[in-house]
Amino acid sequence: MGFLTTKTVLITGGSRTVLSNGKAGSIGYGIATAYAKEGANIVITGRNVQKLNDAKEELERLYGVKVLPIQADISTGADNESIVASVVEQAVAEFGGIDVLINNAQTSASGVPLSEHTTAQFVLAIYSVLYATFYYMQACYPHLAKAKGTVINFASGTGLFGNFGQCAMPQPRKLSVV
Repeated sequence: MGFLTTKTVLITGGSRTVLSNGKAGSIGYGIATAYAKEGANIVITGRNVQKLNDAKEELERLYGVKVLPIQADISTGADNESIVASVVEQAVAEFGGIDVLINNAQTSASGVPLSEHTTAQFVLAIYSVLYATFYYMQACYPHLAKAKGTVINFASGTGLFGNFGQCAMPQPRKLSVV
């Protein structure tokens, strides 16, 4: 075990996804693994209960840490503040506090060019990233302040560089210069 054995880390989007080659393909799960290797208690959220339970089982088995998986989906039409408050309450009830918040969860309509992107797809991305980050930081603040904790917010490189089929990057077109 490492230097984080008394710490609790809440990671949004921390479920375990398996790629076709059999390796874990989730950034959130990779983050959870790094913290588990250092002995931290882990709280992971995600939409898929089975993937969360798979992550819990593997992290506890491999690293001997305690993992609390909580199904949570921040989306339009939901009572998002209550969802986040419940996640934070469960984490504090289980572990006594929160030392690190990692906002990693992000949902988008990858592969959809801007010209075909729907408002619903755009709103989904805004809720899963922007609103979720805000709600989690707000709800965790009292616990993080008490612990002199840390917030780590992840964002997609697409916002900086763009990729074909992502809302941040329009469909490529041939340009003429006259």
